[in-house]
Amino acid sequence: MVCRALLRPTCHAKPLISRGDRVATPASSAARLPIPPYDSRVLYHLTTRDAWQRAVAIGDYLAPSLEDEGFIHLSTESQWPAVRTRFYAEVGDLLLLVIDPERLRHEIRYEAADGDRYPHLYGPLDVSAVIEVREL
Repeated sequence: MVCRALLRPTCHAKPLISRGDRVATPASSAARLPIPPYDSRVLYHLTTRDAWQRAVAIGDYLAPSLEDEGFIHLSTESQWPAVRTRFYAEVGDLLLLVIDPERLRHEIRYEAADGDRYPHLYGPLDVSAVIEVREL
């Protein structure tokens, strides 16, 4: 049985402000980013339910790509469906994280990959930056 409360990052007993080790304002590099020429001003990340529940428990999401490549792969609204098809077609219990980039502490860079420019997050994903979790 899965606790539905773990899917919502806003259900923490302690708010972000009281966590002492976190800053409640976006990173200066994230605040200076120009508005990207994409569909929306939110970003997306696909992950499993287990990985998201671990992130909620510790306050940061640490994707394997952060250690392997130095960043977390994100997508725009128009990009995530193709990413799901290409990389997650066989993955069950998949979640789509909807991210407010202004709430991130770490830098986002739009970098070329597969003929498009994808957003990459250079640091852990702040659980508090996830504004919606969609079950797929």
